[in-house]
Amino acid sequence: MPWSDVQVGDLVKEALCCLVRSGRLAGTFLFYGPPGSALEELAFAFASAILCERKVGQASAPVANCQAETPGLLDKLVGQTSGRSQAETPGLPGHANGDFCGVCRTCRHIRERIHPDVFALEPEGAFYKIDTLRTMQGMAALLPLEAERKIFILRQADRMRQEAANSLLKVLEEPSPHSIFILLTDNVTGILPTILSRSQRVRLSPPPLDRLIENLMASKGISKEAAESLARLAGGQPGRAEEMSEGTWMERRDQLIALLEKVRHGSRLEIMHGSQVLSRDRAGARETLEALLSLIRDGLALTLLDNPAFLLNIDRRKEISSLWHGAESDQVIRAFETTVDALADLDRNLNVQNVLETVFMACAGRSSAESMSPKGPQRA
Repeated sequence: MPWSDVQVGDLVKEALCCLVRSGRLAGTFLFYGPPGSALEELAFAFASAILCERKVGQASAPVANCQAETPGLLDKLVGQTSGRSQAETPGLPGHANGDFCGVCRTCRHIRERIHPDVFALEPEGAFYKIDTLRTMQGMAALLPLEAERKIFILRQADRMRQEAANSLLKVLEEPSPHSIFILLTDNVTGILPTILSRSQRVRLSPPPLDRLIENLMASKGISKEAAESLARLAGGQPGRAEEMSEGTWMERRDQLIALLEKVRHGSRLEIMHGSQVLSRDRAGARETLEALLSLIRDGLALTLLDNPAFLLNIDRRKEISSLWHGAESDQVIRAFETTVDALADLDRNLNVQNVLETVFMACAGRSSAESMSPKGPQRA
């Protein structure tokens, strides 16, 4: 799996490749970005580039134009233009420019997660245990078994209590010359400032929307419109799009479209019946409201902006246009605000059926007071 197969911005690849070519690697790296931004894929690719037996294109002496020794400089560089295309980026890693082969014994073992000098750690439960980091410290002090260096990849590196974080800091303050630590997190604010100051930071942004759409079409075998809807609904985050495609989110959304058609033009009895049916799935109530919010938000795009290009559920353009036909923008705004409030009501453990009924009444353009039972909202 050479650099060309790694799904991150080209400038990120170029910057890391430059470091490998130069031979001037920091002892600690921090890769961070939103959920689903290929942090782990990048970490193992970087390990392959460092340890590859063939050293494809690696210079024997430091490269003069690699100015990334200072912690934070790479972070600034990558954060500015991480979405540039290969054609626009000069010096993209290739077989003559610091790539890794992907086929040697070392590369294959790293890809299969069985290399004896590459370790992946993660929290045990909610947080890292202090014993895990002490064990890592002992392992880092030993010489590598096969490669020139040992590489430790710490998933969810922000999930450390003070004692564990201090233990990690001690390791980073007294680094072994043959060990490299790669910290991964989607919550950089959870990393101690003292650890940040000792790390070379690499910020990942979500891939360009067009690239995410292409990847979803290829991996899921779905139409371009369906892939575009997933990408938009997931906010451009690959991990979230993957989660939505494998779960019940899209099916739930389609059921809501059909239900809203009845609710918008139906009787109070139909609204109560629809709320009752959906409330049976209490565990899925939040997902129901989130899907409903996306449909109401699309109603705003049509009633306020009169522009279907702003739709999230682009694959259901016709159904959504029909759903909100004739609706006043003030009504859709009230429905949106009511749904946002309803999400908060779920956190307060209010009765799910009453919450849903209030939302559907707002979608139908009726007074919220009509949706209240004689006793008002009840706790579940």
